[in-house]
Amino acid sequence: MDCDMVSPISSPLMGPAPFGNGRSIKDVIKAWIYSSFGLSTRSIAFFRIMLGLTVMIDNVDRLYDLYPHYTDAGVLPRYVVLENFWNTAWLSIYLTSGTYWFTLLLFCIHFLCAFSVMVGFYTRFSVLLTWFFVNSIQARNLVILHGGDVYLRCMIFWALFLPLGDYYSVDSLLKFMRRPNTKNDFKPHHIFTLGTLAVHLQITLMYYTSVIHKSGVEWGDGTANIYALNLSYFRMALGSVLLFHTPLSLLKTSAILVWHAEWALATLFYVPDFLLLFSYFKPKNTVSVLAIGGPLKAIGAIGYIFLHLSFGTTLRLSLFTWITMSSACLFIPDWFWLYMSSVVFSTEKNRIKKKLQVYYWDYTALNGTDQYKSDSGTNSSNDSDNDSNNNTSNNMLDEENEDMDEADEEAPRFL
Repeated sequence: MDCDMVSPISSPLMGPAPFGNGRSIKDVIKAWIYSSFGLSTRSIAFFRIMLGLTVMIDNVDRLYDLYPHYTDAGVLPRYVVLENFWNTAWLSIYLTSGTYWFTLLLFCIHFLCAFSVMVGFYTRFSVLLTWFFVNSIQARNLVILHGGDVYLRCMIFWALFLPLGDYYSVDSLLKFMRRPNTKNDFKPHHIFTLGTLAVHLQITLMYYTSVIHKSGVEWGDGTANIYALNLSYFRMALGSVLLFHTPLSLLKTSAILVWHAEWALATLFYVPDFLLLFSYFKPKNTVSVLAIGGPLKAIGAIGYIFLHLSFGTTLRLSLFTWITMSSACLFIPDWFWLYMSSVVFSTEKNRIKKKLQVYYWDYTALNGTDQYKSDSGTNSSNDSDNDSNNNTSNNMLDEENEDMDEADEEAPRFL
């Protein structure tokens, strides 16, 4: 079986990082932060699609109760909101009029903004308008809000600081049409910004604090699921099947598994990168950790998606199910997209299953180069070894880049 040493520049896995002899601990920590708290740009684009779809679904769901919940003829007229449920720091365009047709017009604009986010048309401006409309409609009627509404407006706010339109968007398509010869333009597949750091903290803290709050006896003995499914208003058809036709022991076991899954899946996002810190002292272990890092992160992200999907099919959680699944898409690693693109767009010759590829991290990738730099202070024999290793690695990189170029020619270029 052929074996290639593939640089993350040509085939990004989890982000560049320096590990091995001759690298300073400062560089190791810097690269660990880059990998642990960065995000895949393609996962960000997938999150944008799901976020726009979530807001549209929420908008349609509220449309059924437009008259009783958002007009002056309903249960909460505007003067009641201003007297009892208002804060001077808030702003709501839905309070400018209490008529049915004006409110319906705002709902339509709200829906179009969310659709623009989903397709990636004037993405950042569309996200800003969507955030404004979401805050406006939530401020109009606070009585009917729940945790999913809070989480939605938080995620839309942090989305303002992410490059949502780089992939799978109308913006990227229009950019390609204006500049068709942009095949070789560098577009990183893994980025770290303060926005990605904020998203990591927002999502992981939500899950960890949720686990802490689930400290009651019901989660310890597994009866939490039984209590939840006995709430007839929230229970859906599949929930009724589970409640009345499933052994109680199985329901109790599933509750305990859910409690452990919430913290375990979040931990999978950071364990591989944390282990790589220790591989600084034992560089031979780096390849082993990298080999499992991508799959582990993919398991964590996809695990959360299916976990919330199971909640949404048994209990009527509406918005909460959609926004939690959307946010989990952000944690899908580069490894997943690399594998899927090789399967979908590559020829048989370029398929990943064709040959073994060993992924490694190199600090020079942080500087945007694909050349190895020799460490200063080494003896002449080490310099000659480094030169030979550099030549070998560069030859392997050239071969890999040729394969990736062939795959790119078959893939839609604006993606």
